[in-house]
Amino acid sequence: MAIPILHNIIRLLFLLTFWPAFSSSLAGEYSDREALVQFRAALSVSDQLGSLSSWNGSTGSDFCRWGGVTCSRRHPGRVTSLNLSSLGLAGSISPVIGNLTFLHTLNLFNNTLSGEIDHLVISRLHRLRYLELAYNHFSGEIPAGLCNCSNLVYISVEANELHGAIPSCLGSLLQLKVLYLGENNLTGIVPPSLGNLTMLLQIAFYQNQLEGTIPEGLSSLRYLQYIQASRNSLSGTLPPLFFNISSLQYLGFSSNKLHGRLPPDAGDG
Repeated sequence: MAIPILHNIIRLLFLLTFWPAFSSSLAGEYSDREALVQFRAALSVSDQLGSLSSWNGSTGSDFCRWGGVTCSRRHPGRVTSLNLSSLGLAGSISPVIGNLTFLHTLNLFNNTLSGEIDHLVISRLHRLRYLELAYNHFSGEIPAGLCNCSNLVYISVEANELHGAIPSCLGSLLQLKVLYLGENNLTGIVPPSLGNLTMLLQIAFYQNQLEGTIPEGLSSLRYLQYIQASRNSLSGTLPPLFFNISSLQYLGFSSNKLHGRLPPDAGDG
């Protein structure tokens, strides 16, 4: 009788030691599955190729094999990537997307999604590195919740129907390398805080209704390769330090209200 009692004691010790982490993993997996099912329910799909046909919500199916879904190897059952570009998706982004707390890539490029981007939902995605929402019909403001996603390297919300100001707190995303805000209805100024983005390679805020002067700090970004600010109402002069950036390959400020003269050696480098 001693052996069964010993086995029971060992099992009890195992449960006491490992169950909290094990149950947390199961809860996370269940949460991620349910989040995907509800995310899918908020969409309408005109996808003739059937790219989301695998998203059947069945408890017996491996949701990590659903189309466009990638899960973590280190944390089984936790979704790390959603790549759903150019699938003819319509509808809105369900708030349950905020439950995918291991998500580092969200790519919804070139669909017909609409509605506002919930800043509280976005702020929960602390691991997010790549956000691609361009060429949809999103409205409302650029979510300030992005500023809580300190790991972001890439943000693109081009070609939507966003309005309001560019959040100045975007200047706190010190790992950011790409920021595309063009072809919206943004107003206000270009925040001087964007000059803090010392890793920035590309920035675009063309075809908006931005005004005011060009922040001097943008011309001090030593890795900058591309800046496109055409078709706004920017005024003042072009900071001459732009022409000292050896990495700069494209400089676009046409169709604004700028004045002054270019340096005589502009373009020589």
